[in-house]
Amino acid sequence: MRTFYVVALHQLKRTLRMRTVPINLFLLPLIIIFLLGTALAGVTDAGNTEDANIEPVRLAFVQGEVSPLVDGYLAEAGVAAYIDVVEAADRAQADSMLRSGTADYALVVPADFDGAVMSGGASSLELIRGKSQSDNRVAENVLRPFVDAINDRSAAAGLLGPQVLEAYAQLPAPASQVQSGALGAEGTSYTAFQYYAASMLIMFVMYAGLSLSSSLYGERENRTLQRMYAMPIRPVYLFAGKVAAAGAVAGMQALTIVLVSKWVFGVDWGAQPLLLIGVCLLMILFTMGMSIAVTFLTTSQAQSASIIQGLIVGMTFLSGGFVPFEGWLQRLGDFTMNRWAAESMLRMMLHEPSAHVGASIGILAAVSVGVLAIALAIYARKGYAYE
Repeated sequence: MRTFYVVALHQLKRTLRMRTVPINLFLLPLIIIFLLGTALAGVTDAGNTEDANIEPVRLAFVQGEVSPLVDGYLAEAGVAAYIDVVEAADRAQADSMLRSGTADYALVVPADFDGAVMSGGASSLELIRGKSQSDNRVAENVLRPFVDAINDRSAAAGLLGPQVLEAYAQLPAPASQVQSGALGAEGTSYTAFQYYAASMLIMFVMYAGLSLSSSLYGERENRTLQRMYAMPIRPVYLFAGKVAAAGAVAGMQALTIVLVSKWVFGVDWGAQPLLLIGVCLLMILFTMGMSIAVTFLTTSQAQSASIIQGLIVGMTFLSGGFVPFEGWLQRLGDFTMNRWAAESMLRMMLHEPSAHVGASIGILAAVSVGVLAIALAIYARKGYAYE
């Protein structure tokens, strides 16, 4: 074990003495956080002092015939505040309005809808989504209580007979589930500085994997690995020492970014330091595993560095680390580690309960441990050799 400590300490000192390390791994992320946080403060801030406003969704409304049930629901004050009804002659016109952007969502009501509902027969509504995911969510949250109520009535009438509908007639009308408000348990929303502090911390912690790959390849290419193995040194201690040193650098990066961003930029990292430490450690484990796997599956330092940098930038981009996405790009981001790590940190910044953060951390832990296990299996098969 003494060999492990000596190798780890020597590698850590050698890494920190490189002129590019303090600039690229410690100073650069803070500069980027400052620049993005300052430039995009008005764009990303979701309202620290006032509630967020939800703009009404333009609903292309198609009726086979007049439906008092649907008309009455859409006319309610709680619904009308979020739905701006635009009449459409037929479904084709509603589709055209969605494509052109003159409508955000569409609702098609078939003929004799009310009669089918009141008699307990089969009835259906067609909901057509538009281009904006946020508008789709608002429209669906507003219409969902009405659709659920219709489904309940149809199911009850099918099981118990049409006479049960008399009981439903005495129930109050369903209310909209959309409300304006601020995010977070303490009524605050994360700022641009918080958003980019989390995303840049994650990205630059992953760059510590480049130093690990460079170190492992450096010993081979400089022919020093041969001389090391001529001494009574167990290869596993040499390999583990280098991994531990790279992990220590990543940990120092994370600590520096958190403390400086908190003291200088006023970033609130939440009140759950143990969970924040846990997320950082899991990202370090993932980074080490990814770098080990790529290093032992490639044939040159340049090839390894290119792949690692591509993975880091690609995952940061898809996860919304540079700019938030909607649609299919946002769904692709769900397959990146950055997305789950950033979500965990942002939930902590919003002072959400630990249970809300736990799901993201659970995914993070499962993938990190899995990647590290695969990397160690590759190492066990190939070994850290100079041939």
